Amino acid sequence: MGKSARTFGAALRAQRVLLGLTQREVADRARVSVRALRYIENGSAPRSDLLHRLASAVGLDSSVFTRTPSARIRILGPLEVEGVPVPLMQRRLLGLLALHPNQIVAREEIIDVLWPESPPHSHVHLVHNYVARLRAFTTVERLHGGYRLVANSCGLDLLRFNDLLMHTDLAGLSEAVNLWRGPVLANLPDEVRLHPSAIALHQRRIATVLAHTDLVLRTPGEPFSPSLITLAHDEPLHEGLQARLMLALARTGQQASALRLFERVRDRLAAELGVEPRSDLRDAHLRVLRQEV
Repeated sequence: MGKSARTFGAALRAQRVLLGLTQREVADRARVSVRALRYIENGSAPRSDLLHRLASAVGLDSSVFTRTPSARIRILGPLEVEGVPVPLMQRRLLGLLALHPNQIVAREEIIDVLWPESPPHSHVHLVHNYVARLRAFTTVERLHGGYRLVANSCGLDLLRFNDLLMHTDLAGLSEAVNLWRGPVLANLPDEVRLHPSAIALHQRRIATVLAHTDLVLRTPGEPFSPSLITLAHDEPLHEGLQARLMLALARTGQQASALRLFERVRDRLAAELGVEPRSDLRDAHLRVLRQEV
């Protein structure tokens, strides 16, 4: 529970008593349930619109209690929240919301991700509590039957990644690929880690690494990103990645390793998919043979 939540709840209760108002009267003024008001007076963190309504109902200055949490969230790899330990269920929820920053995620989708088998009877109350705990270090709004993580590129690495992809220069792409610390949300369960949005983001990572490598290959002396090796290892049948890795190996004086890589990929494609290498892999092989890298 954050300090500002306790402060607002205490100030709200003190102001209500000073005005001689009951909880029912304040709840009616603010268009909120008595139960919700009771939770807030006991220290539960209200969402921003509710805080403003309650403050207005009793004549408090809401700006005194408004804060902008600043914990940095990273999802391009294992989920990390700077300086804040987050329990598993809240991490699942945060991971799902962070995959869709500044977008509404429907309550039904949240429930499916948190409880893929069978949600408990108290699931609506539990989601409310999880959101309240997330609000101790970040901003989550409830809107139109769902929740939205409010974030910017300074506080969420995904948004920084998106910003960098608006530029196709080498410096921007280098920073973009280096933001990644591993597979997206790697330390979360499959319901989040393999969410369609996470899979789509993984494909964008691959496309960015390919574009970055192509620029590096045209720029003498520029280092390759470690992500190229990592992704090529994780995606052994992705011919675009394997072709770029072959060229990178040859570029760094490892022509024999590049040729052995071609043979391994060719044999694996034949054994597992029954296909021959496509043109990008064949062209890379030819360039290595001719030492045109």
